[in-house]
Amino acid sequence: RYNFLGVTASNVAVPGASADPGFMLRGIVPNPARSGVRIEYEVGRPSRVRIAVFDVQGREVARIVDGMRPAGRQDARWDGRGVNGAAASPRLYLLRYEGGGRSVVVSGDTRPSENLIRWSQGVDCLIHECCEMTRTSWYPDCGWPSLEEKIKDLASYHTQPEDIGRV
Repeated sequence: RYNFLGVTASNVAVPGASADPGFMLRGIVPNPARSGVRIEYEVGRPSRVRIAVFDVQGREVARIVDGMRPAGRQDARWDGRGVNGAAASPRLYLLRYEGGGRSVVVSGDTRPSENLIRWSQGVDCLIHECCEMTRTSWYPDCGWPSLEEKIKDLASYHTQPEDIGRV
């Protein structure tokens, strides 16, 4: 299971961009995924585009796109395999998109870390999720044996609202 939580269906354009945004990240679907994902994006003008997947330790897992792309809507697919061709292990990943003179990092379910700060240096937009544990709910068969176990698990890999400024 690969999880890029943070962008699912809404469009993300870089603040301060002109009517031609350079690029628009449209979504990462499905999310979470078990066998790969499709990254939907739009390039405002012909541009060099690079889309790379990183693990939370800072290692580049896959380079999905790396080259010139024409203007218009595009999609790229990651089949869940690493640079060595082997299936990537199920975990959380970060996505860095560079194109049209702009860049975005989608951090997903992560806590503040030196790697997240390093990946995000100089980007135009960081999409980072936080989770307020007191607002989470629980129901039988939701994947956790109790509300307490769910909160403990979620807290181990989510940024708390009071820590969002550390990112």
